[in-house]
Amino acid sequence: MSEAETKTEPMAEESQAPKETKFCKHCGKTIAKEAIVCPHCGCQVEEIKGDADQ
Repeated sequence: MSEAETKTEPMAEESQAPKETKFCKHCGKTIAKEAIVCPHCGCQVEEIKGDADQ
């Protein structure tokens, strides 16, 4: 029974994530909404914005 409780704890934390977060489209972990690169898997999750004039 303790094994089932252990499995549900991380999901409960992710489901109660603040609105300032989003999910990585590569690994599915919760990351900061403004993140450009996922700190968990290292994949780029947003387009890097820069000056188009340069």
